[in-house]
Amino acid sequence: MSQIVSPHDALHRTLRNRLQPDERLLWTDHPQAKKLRIPIRAKWGVWGFLTNAIGALLLTASLYWKISIGPHQQRPLWIFIQYFLLMFLLGFMNTWYQTFTAAFRDAPPHWRYTLYAITDQRAIIIVRLPACEPSVLSYLPGDIDPVPGLIRRDGSGILLFSEPRQSRIGRSGPTFELPGSFMGISHVQEIAALLQQLKAKNELLAQDSIEQLQPETPRA
Repeated sequence: MSQIVSPHDALHRTLRNRLQPDERLLWTDHPQAKKLRIPIRAKWGVWGFLTNAIGALLLTASLYWKISIGPHQQRPLWIFIQYFLLMFLLGFMNTWYQTFTAAFRDAPPHWRYTLYAITDQRAIIIVRLPACEPSVLSYLPGDIDPVPGLIRRDGSGILLFSEPRQSRIGRSGPTFELPGSFMGISHVQEIAALLQQLKAKNELLAQDSIEQLQPETPRA
């Protein structure tokens, strides 16, 4: 009876098989949808706060006006203050719910089957869907330019570092686009620094090679 391999174990096995003998693994992570969620302070902003407050105030004023001109008994002002706070809170909760669900809705469909890695030679994105050949994308230091795209309060978020690339599901399946980014990872700033070190190391090695190829100037 064959043992069932989890998607994460299959991804790490694929990574180990693709590493070169002299290649050293520095970091791995899997994308997490909750780390893609935009903070509500960024989603709402000042205008969102004001819009929600004005909307709640208009609804409260409308209700107050309808009751005041009707045959009903005059209600205390504190009841309308409570109504205003309730409308404001509902608007806030609606915005929070949208930011929470948007992370799962906007996450790529293959995020559960994706592994990110950085070695001392390159950055790697592996997508291995069930019953399909893995798609392995390598990004050499010359292709890397790390720019944090989203940093949450806990340091997680999205790290952009290269141009999007086309990949294929299996050997003959449909193609799809993989963004050149680590999405939903922890410690965005630290990983950006790691990629920057990889790029700087490659530029230094390239400069040394150029200097070695240049002919020496004969001494007078």
